[in-house]
Amino acid sequence: MTKTTKSVLLSALVFPGAGYFILKKPLYGSICLGLVGISMVLIAQYVMQIAQPIADQMSSGAVPIDPVLMQSMVQQSLQQTDSFLVSFSSYLVLVLWIGSSGHAYYLGKQQEGV
Repeated sequence: MTKTTKSVLLSALVFPGAGYFILKKPLYGSICLGLVGISMVLIAQYVMQIAQPIADQMSSGAVPIDPVLMQSMVQQSLQQTDSFLVSFSSYLVLVLWIGSSGHAYYLGKQQEGV
């Protein structure tokens, strides 16, 4: 398996930017890993912000444990909050995931001399 194939598979299947380390491009890899990591933390915080009050209500017994009710409560919470930062973070992860795979392929082919 060539370095190009390994780097693309790592970036596409393991974590965005992981393939850069195979190609000896740690700066690109660190930047990509950092941006994706920060974005994932922001997304996780948002999810916890939505889910925690619902879980608290259910664990206290104020609301029955019902999947349909949980879904409607989550939808209401999502409508009441501003999620621009989460949307931006989600798109950033998607762009970095696709972009790092493509860029790793390009750099790998360049290093192979093709």
